[in-house]
Amino acid sequence: MTGAVKAAATLGELGYRIIAAATNETIGLYRASWLQHTDSFGLGRHPGNGVHRVNDLSFWYAVERDEPAIGGP
Repeated sequence: MTGAVKAAATLGELGYRIIAAATNETIGLYRASWLQHTDSFGLGRHPGNGVHRVNDLSFWYAVERDEPAIGGP
């Protein structure tokens, strides 16, 4: 278990260094929750024909159905 924790910490540090090298002034991360009925959350691209804009961050996301393979693990 200790090896797994050490490996995860090493990967986390590597990821941080890569992001820090690629961006010079990262302030933080954007986090939000959308609800199915309140925010018309469902399958497909959101927003359908554009991007969400929050300050200087622009993004879109897609909700896709993930179904297990029949007869497989």
